[in-house]
Amino acid sequence: MKLNYNEKELHQLLQDFHDLTKLTLTLYNPEGEWILSYPTKENCFCHYIKTSPEGAALCEASDRASFEAAKASGECVIYKCHAGLIEATVPIVSDGFTIGYLMMGQVANATSPEQLQSLIEHALHKYHLNEAENNPSEQNIHEATVDKTSNHKSNIANLPLTSSTVISNLVFASLITYKADNLEKNDSWKQDAAAIPCISDTQIHAAASIMEACISSILYKKLISIEKQQFEQNINTYILNHLTEDLSVDRLCEHLHLSRRKIYEYSEEFLHCSIAKYIKKMRLQHAQTLLTETTLPVSTISEQCGFSDYNYFCRIFKQENGMSARSYRVAQQT
Repeated sequence: MKLNYNEKELHQLLQDFHDLTKLTLTLYNPEGEWILSYPTKENCFCHYIKTSPEGAALCEASDRASFEAAKASGECVIYKCHAGLIEATVPIVSDGFTIGYLMMGQVANATSPEQLQSLIEHALHKYHLNEAENNPSEQNIHEATVDKTSNHKSNIANLPLTSSTVISNLVFASLITYKADNLEKNDSWKQDAAAIPCISDTQIHAAASIMEACISSILYKKLISIEKQQFEQNINTYILNHLTEDLSVDRLCEHLHLSRRKIYEYSEEFLHCSIAKYIKKMRLQHAQTLLTETTLPVSTISEQCGFSDYNYFCRIFKQENGMSARSYRVAQQT
């Protein structure tokens, strides 16, 4: 389902979280696609990694693994990304369905700047360091214009998930396309490492709790909602493709990934009638189309529109259209 979201208020909420915790907070849609983040500028170390296709792929795999784990558990998951930084992802669940995710990061639980630098150095040096064909300049590395809207699309397999709330070490590997000698000649990356927030495990869990509170605010204020046009299109398509079948509310809920309460709520809000009346309306509209465009017997049309009782079809068709089905056909042909 496509979502509507209140960008202004969501941006303010993400900014408030950052002002309080100094951590980046990002909002994703149900498919794991970026919507908003604050700050919008990505930290330089993560940018280092994403300049490598392998590193960008591992970043995406790590994110998607956290989304799947959060959705499966219905809880906040705290984990180390492939580069060794700590992140947390929590699902935004409305009436039993996941409609998005919040992710906070990227932090380290090192107890000193030296330990943090050692962690970053380990990430850069432990695995293969290939010569870059096009080595980015120092200016590009330090430019504070790297925006989260830059998508890194890669065909990758999802990382294996654990059932634990805390996912430990999601592939601690960074295949950076810089040669080790070049990194050692330029200590600028150490400045980037020093800029990464370094907080305790207690603070990490406290920030995760605040992030969960942000979700309560999002749901309470309805800062994210389903799109009317998308709802109508999906429900119309499903009904028309299953007219001859039993169109129960439970089946619609399963197809649209909505609870019964939400189905009823959206039907009244978007369709201005109950779901049962809307299904009947769609059946009768299709009957009108078949009466106008085909020569099928009225009894056959009744069956193809999902009316098992021919007499009932004739009665409600006349009730809704002011004339019988046969009279309607004749009127359309004149």
